[in-house]
Amino acid sequence: MTQSQNKSAYKLDNKFNWRNVIKMQPEFGLISAIAKSKPLILMVVVGLALYTAFAVFLFKMASI
Repeated sequence: MTQSQNKSAYKLDNKFNWRNVIKMQPEFGLISAIAKSKPLILMVVVGLALYTAFAVFLFKMASI
């Protein structure tokens, strides 16, 4: 049996360039999905607003 040179679990093509690395990032996948879906845009904006409001609430409660 021959062993492959690439022992990682993720199989890539032989071109290890910056474009392949960027495409594997979760942020790139989220941005490309957001570009295709209007409800996802709404969910991300609402989620960020709720997260920010919760963080402001915690900071106000901590500073008595």
